[in-house]
Amino acid sequence: MTASTWRDQYMSGFRTLGRSQSFRALLGTFVLQALATGTMLAGAQYVATWVLRSEDAVTFVFVALVGPALLATPGWTMLPDVISHDERTSGPGQAGTFTGIWTAGETVGFALGATAVSLTLAATGYISTVAGTTVEQPEAAITGIVLSFSILPAVLMGASLLTLRRYRLRRADIDAVADSDA
Repeated sequence: MTASTWRDQYMSGFRTLGRSQSFRALLGTFVLQALATGTMLAGAQYVATWVLRSEDAVTFVFVALVGPALLATPGWTMLPDVISHDERTSGPGQAGTFTGIWTAGETVGFALGATAVSLTLAATGYISTVAGTTVEQPEAAITGIVLSFSILPAVLMGASLLTLRRYRLRRADIDAVADSDA
């Protein structure tokens, strides 16, 4: 493909994204949820080590975080078919751009989740260690670990529900975008 063809494809996708308020609302929701999940996953080892006092507990913490999603996902994917016959998908022309943006949003959310945990630990006086060294963490650092694993993700999930309220995609919206691209 020529450079202008690539540019045209990207620009078409971004114009579609600009017109798709529903996708933007869903993307914002997803990024906030990825950020919340990222903070919990980044904090799992700290919780196991410093709160539960067992580095082996990280397996249990990880399973407790990921397990419910593995069990619930099949039900969530079937739910739209059960409650509605409206199609809630993008047209095939936008799928690649939307998928790329979706993946970028997930990556940003997870990366910022780890950053949020690091900043919280730094702000609360966490003492970094190297293998084989033993330290006692200050009480403020333990509190920071607990907050970054509980309150922070809860607030982010709550914020994601606010962005989800703006999601209103229906078949007519998809047809309007398809007609404007024609």
